[in-house]
Parts: sequence; structure tokens; C-alpha cells
Amino acid sequence: MGLAATSAGVRLLILRAGADSLGYGASTALIGGIVVFLLALVATRSVTVSGPRRVGVTIKLAAVAAMVVLFAVQSVLPPLVLAAALALVLGAAVYAERTLIPGRA
Repeated sequence: MGLAATSAGVRLLILRAGADSLGYGASTALIGGIVVFLLALVATRSVTVSGPRRVGVTIKLAAVAAMVVLFAVQSVLPPLVLAAALALVLGAAVYAERTLIPGRA
């Protein structure tokens, strides 16, 4: 569900790239889809992966929190700035997981 919503959000982002803001519906699809995906990943991995999970869960929840902040300010951000901020948050989360979790380097 999250990936499908994100896909719709990306399409709307492309269509509205030159607009002043993306709009609540498109932002909800884009950001909400990523949030749903990350929360589903946390839930799935919490059930299927044994061993310590705290760092990975914390990183994903921090990314979700950053995305909620981005959603709150999306009305004043141009669509391309919003997309760049999302990419930055997701890239930082990947980098943090690769460097902070042993065995993922």
C-alpha cells in the first residue's frame, strides 16, 4: 500500500514540479506512502528478524518523524525542494543504518 501511494505521489510530483506547492493530496500520497512503507518495514522486521533491532527501528522512526515535519511544512515548499528533502532524509537513514548497524557495511 505504501509503495502504491508513493508511486501515485511521485507521478503527481512530476506533474506539478513547477507549481508553488505540491498540495495536500499529492503530499499525503508521496510522504504518507513512504511513512506507511517504513512503519510496515519496522513491524515486519520486528517479527521476523531475531537479535537486537533497536538501532534500526530508531533510525526508521526518526526518518518517519522527519517526514511528518516535512508534511507539516509542505505547503510552503516547492515540489522539487520537498522531493530533495525526502531524498535527503531517506539517504541519511540508509547511511545511518549502513554505518551504525554491525554487519551492514
